[in-house]
Amino acid sequence: MKSMTFFKIFVGVVFALVLFASNLDQRILLAVILIGLLGTLLLSVLPRIPFARWKKFFLNDPKKRHLPVRNEADPLATALICQISHRITDKLRSAYPQATWDWEKKPNISRLLSGQPIRIQLIQAGDYTHAEIHLDTYGSIRFQLLIIQDLTGSSGPEQEESRPEPATDCASWYELIGKNVLQEVITDLNARGYTSLSINENGDVYIMDQDTPIIKERFSNFPSRKYWDTLTEIFEQNELRVNSTGNTLVLSWPN
Repeated sequence: MKSMTFFKIFVGVVFALVLFASNLDQRILLAVILIGLLGTLLLSVLPRIPFARWKKFFLNDPKKRHLPVRNEADPLATALICQISHRITDKLRSAYPQATWDWEKKPNISRLLSGQPIRIQLIQAGDYTHAEIHLDTYGSIRFQLLIIQDLTGSSGPEQEESRPEPATDCASWYELIGKNVLQEVITDLNARGYTSLSINENGDVYIMDQDTPIIKERFSNFPSRKYWDTLTEIFEQNELRVNSTGNTLVLSWPN
């Protein structure tokens, strides 16, 4: 309809130019006729083009169009979460053999696989109450142990039954507990000119002020003396010199 109206107006303009502008250059007249024909053609063709479909295609986010929506009830996702749960349990119990844990929130497999941290609640893991875990670029599980306390109140001490000493995985203990504590203490001591520290059987990390021990930190679940040979190898692999003197390990480093 619009194209026909435009065509009628165009024809009228052309006749007016022919009648009243006889001296008009033929090239100008030809250009006017050509523009009018193109305008009529466009007005007749454009309404038939499905712009709505084009707009929907180009304006939609291509990432959203191609991103698959993973169903958390999918058997593959369930199997992956189960496998990761077993790996978390194995690594946690290598340092705390009686420990159990639970997801703080229902795990999202996409979040886990993308390396984002997920928080879990810990039970019987020493003083630690929570941990944040994530998968690194190599697919290994990384732990960040946390202590989260309720400041509104505290519970009384619990009595634990006497149990045989469980086996200790020294490598896992060092990765989960020992490494971060030692790095922090040694960094502080080295900055103040110290070149050694001592660790006793209770896990107390201390330095000597003349004849007085000054406790700087305390390890939880410190491996017993029967594991000290293995622990010594781990310390030495991390560029620490170790000297065992009775019931004490003396760790030293170059200043």
